[in-house]
Amino acid sequence: MTKSTNLHLDLANVLRSTGRSQCLAKADALEFSWRYSGSLALRGLGLTPEELGDIIAILAKIPTQGHPPLTSLSFSNNDLLGDSGVLALVQFIPESLLEIGLVNCGFGDVGGQALLNWALNTKDLKMICIEGNNLLSEDQKKGFDGLRATHPNCMIVV
Repeated sequence: MTKSTNLHLDLANVLRSTGRSQCLAKADALEFSWRYSGSLALRGLGLTPEELGDIIAILAKIPTQGHPPLTSLSFSNNDLLGDSGVLALVQFIPESLLEIGLVNCGFGDVGGQALLNWALNTKDLKMICIEGNNLLSEDQKKGFDGLRATHPNCMIVV
């Protein structure tokens, strides 16, 4: 294994540093059974924007050659992420991403608009799930109708 393929160990360390039981369990799963395959689900872990920043720094190290690209990412049910977490995430999201789940992540119109702007500039997006973000205004939710027009093969759940 090269240094870059030990990303699961780095992610496990970030999760362990939180001390939260659900993060410790996920850290064990990452360390002992997960191998990067282009998909990562870190759901319901109580992640903060700062912890997400640490995770993004690790994901940014995924090599572009000789490894599967990151195609599926879910941080759903991390309701502390808020607008600042989504803003940090959209700065990182690689072009290879096909699916993103940010259900119940506590963001509003600022994060929603940033996510929409990112999504409108993607080519191959297949799924975006952002329901349960009760701070999103109805107008912002309607903004995703434009995404439906430009990405007819994308499942959009708002």
